Amino acid sequence: MSTLRNITDEELQLILSDHKLWLEDKDKGKRANLQAVDLKCVDLAHENLKDADFSYANLKSADFESANLEGANLEGADLMGAYLNIANLEDANLKGANLKNANLNFANLNFANLNFANLKGATLEYASLTSADLRGADLRNSNLSYTDLENANFTGAYLKGANLNYAKFWDAILHDVNLTDHVGIKLNN
Repeated sequence: MSTLRNITDEELQLILSDHKLWLEDKDKGKRANLQAVDLKCVDLAHENLKDADFSYANLKSADFESANLEGANLEGADLMGAYLNIANLEDANLKGANLKNANLNFANLNFANLNFANLKGATLEYASLTSADLRGADLRNSNLSYTDLENANFTGAYLKGANLNYAKFWDAILHDVNLTDHVGIKLNN
């Protein structure tokens, strides 16, 4: 997807209202379809966006603080510099998403699909990624300190320069992961 759609603030508010109705009763309202929409710098903090479709959307520098994005489709979305502190992204699809320099402190990413996601320079302090799929993800220079990574799959992930201090890697899959520059790091398990 290369062409982004533009929508007005009024159109966005209508989509969000319909989505809220849909969440309450699937026979009313409509699931939010914001696929390939340009929403750069949008403020969706504290919104209930469960199961919304943001695939391939431009969400650079968007504010999703404390938003509920459980089960949302964010495949291929550009979330560079987005603010996702305390956001619920459980079971969300972030495959191939660009999360470079995103702030995901205290976020819930349990069971999230982060295959081949770009998390370079992202901050994930105290985040929970239990059973998350991070195969092929780029986590170079990211901050994963105090993060719960229990049962997460890091097969082929890039972790060079990542801060892994006190990260919990219980039963995490680390096949084909090079941790040589993390000698002496405390991985309290």
